[in-house]
Amino acid sequence: MTTLLIAEHDNASIKDATNKALTAASALGAEVHVLVAGENAKAAADAAAKPAETEMALGHGQAIRDA
Repeated sequence: MTTLLIAEHDNASIKDATNKALTAASALGAEVHVLVAGENAKAAADAAAKPAETEMALGHGQAIRDA
């Protein structure tokens, strides 16, 4: 079952709590999708898409990276 993680961010980067949640979610062994919502949050969405365990990061209503 896919995990959807809603990211906490400051529009430039994702918060440490989100990174920790991402690590925990990836330990479940399923795909992890990260939702980065907010205006001018592309940098945060790009940061969310960098970890290897992230399958998809969404921001601005579009896929930023789809594995």
